[in-house]
Amino acid sequence: MHKTVVVETNDPLYPNKPLTISGFVETLYRSSKRQIVLQGSPGAAITDALTITPAEKFPFKIVDGWLQDGRFASLEWHAKPNGDNTIYRIKVGNLKESPGRYIDTIHLKTDSTIQPVIKIRVLGQIRRK
Repeated sequence: MHKTVVVETNDPLYPNKPLTISGFVETLYRSSKRQIVLQGSPGAAITDALTITPAEKFPFKIVDGWLQDGRFASLEWHAKPNGDNTIYRIKVGNLKESPGRYIDTIHLKTDSTIQPVIKIRVLGQIRRK
């Protein structure tokens, strides 16, 4: 894919010059889903999970994990060896006891210099029974 933009210059002969940029995007990891969604009634066991698999070309380890707010959800993560790679299972549980909505963010600290922290959104919606 190519993207062409017009660049303004101080050259009186070429004040506007088209510039074409192209490149390949490589992913650092594969995630089974983009966000965690916790929906249900107060008092019910409400959980959601996802897996993160580092790309073979860019291996990394998750060394720590936390929720930005943490008042309404709990976080667990486990590493599972898979050949030369590791699959990480991230599980979030609801802690909110009353109806309402909340948003939080998971922060997964990695040993990667490319992406030291992976962020994943958590959406909670606790409905009246």
